[in-house]
Amino acid sequence: MRKRSTLTFAGCLAMGILATTGTAQAEDGVAQCFTTGAAGSLYYRYQGGVTAPIDVELGVSDTSADNHHVAVRLITRDTNGDRHNWSWHHWYSGKDTGKTWNTTAQDTDKGIRDLGVQAAVFEGSTLLNSCTEWA
Repeated sequence: MRKRSTLTFAGCLAMGILATTGTAQAEDGVAQCFTTGAAGSLYYRYQGGVTAPIDVELGVSDTSADNHHVAVRLITRDTNGDRHNWSWHHWYSGKDTGKTWNTTAQDTDKGIRDLGVQAAVFEGSTLLNSCTEWA
């Protein structure tokens, strides 16, 4: 198992992979990505085996006065390496504002091997640009 140091959500970036074997040890991780107009962040707390629930905090910030809205979503890979794009969380309040969402992620069938964050700028339902970062 690779050990990862605990990092603050505010501005650190950690790279690593979730262990693919069961464990009782908790692990924390973060990821951030930046694209023109948006910044996204992920903080997670992993408490058990690959099929156990993972506590997730997603954040997005609008960084441009461009009349577009921003969104963030969790992305995961299962133990087979297949990617899952979770639902977008949209934020419409404009430049220099942001929001965080707290949730859990779980795949009781194949487990979760990797977590990441994707942030994007939208015009209506059209994705204009985005960034992706794996934790």
